[in-house]
Amino acid sequence: MVMSNSDEKLKELQTWLKTLPTHSIERQTCGSAVLEPEVIEEVEKIVDGCPKSQIAKKVTMQIKPSFLYRVRCKGNIFLKSTH
Repeated sequence: MVMSNSDEKLKELQTWLKTLPTHSIERQTCGSAVLEPEVIEEVEKIVDGCPKSQIAKKVTMQIKPSFLYRVRCKGNIFLKSTH
C-alpha cells in the first residue's frame, strides 16, 4: 500500500516537472560559463562588421629574458621583492 502511493506521487512529481518552463532548456554543466544564443549572435554581427585589418594584428617583439623571468631564490635564502 505504501509502495502504490509513492508510485503515484512520483508520477505526479514527474508530470509537474515537465510542465515547468525550465524543462525544455538545454542542459549545462554545473559551473560552466555560457552566454545566451542571442548574445553570441550580436557579438558575431559586430565582429563580422569590423574590417579584417582591425580583427587581428600580429606584432613581433624582442624582449630580454631577464624581463620575462626573475629568479627570486638563491640557494636557501629568499630575496625580497623590490616591488
